[in-house]
Amino acid sequence: MDYKILFKNLIEKGRFPKSIILESVSRLKRKEFAFFIAKNLLCSDIKCEHKIDENIFPDLKYIFKSGASLTVDKISEGLDFINKTPYESNAVCLIIDDADFMLTEAANSLLKTLEEPPDNSYIILLSTYADSLLPTIRSRSQIYKIPYETKEEFAEKLNILFEKERDDDIKITFTEEDIDFFYNLSDFEVETISFSNYFRVKELFFSFMKKKRDIYEIVHFMESLFLTGKKSDKGLNDETYELFISLLYIFLFDKLLILNNADDSVVFKHFWHENSVDFLCEPSILMEQVVEYYKYRQINFNKKFVGIKLLIKYFKECCE
Repeated sequence: MDYKILFKNLIEKGRFPKSIILESVSRLKRKEFAFFIAKNLLCSDIKCEHKIDENIFPDLKYIFKSGASLTVDKISEGLDFINKTPYESNAVCLIIDDADFMLTEAANSLLKTLEEPPDNSYIILLSTYADSLLPTIRSRSQIYKIPYETKEEFAEKLNILFEKERDDDIKITFTEEDIDFFYNLSDFEVETISFSNYFRVKELFFSFMKKKRDIYEIVHFMESLFLTGKKSDKGLNDETYELFISLLYIFLFDKLLILNNADDSVVFKHFWHENSVDFLCEPSILMEQVVEYYKYRQINFNKKFVGIKLLIKYFKECCE
């Protein structure tokens, strides 16, 4: 089904729902569809569409989680917005990304508005898994499951993001392996990533993983990884940790594929072609622990300690 044609027809016929949920494991894909809908709901000229592309259109608000969750303050900010009179169009539209991360109080606040939505307003919820939302929110919204984009579509978007950041004075090549890495991490927030940081962390990671390490080397590695990383207002940048943990996950997944004679599906082919790491354990065992840490990656814990613990377990139990 071509959802863009469907959405456009519903809007033209004045039958577009007041509240919808766009479900997709691809963050880029669901955001793309949400902004497509907003343009068709609010715009009558190309100038309006350009403003929406730049997220500066006064009748559209896009909110998303900051840190671990989508707070009641964020949701209240959005709900205050859609109760205002349209400024440049005939309606207002609120896009709520990361809806899966709404706190209970925030979800209940939203539910009250969904029960009695303001006139000339639309709410678009973006979710990885709609089933994670409150049943009462799902029942008051039309759910559309957006198919995941092809690798070619993803690569095109990724290259556009990369070109925006790339410095002509720094010759960095975006390879097929890099595209495969992000494509295999479907919900990674690639639109906010610092690619220079990614290449730095990637180089440090693979240089370190080439041979067996002791605990002192592991601690030194984690210290250097974070101390030279980009800083945020909260201290060590969460992005550095997420990149590290994601590289470790794909690294283990690669080895699992190799052990099962599925070499063609390996992401980091260049590394595995030049290096041989003998495993004494099943990679899936450690992968489960990586996933567990990754699941709670936004929680405020000592990320260096978590990284050290994972690497100690890896070098102690999984390789010679």
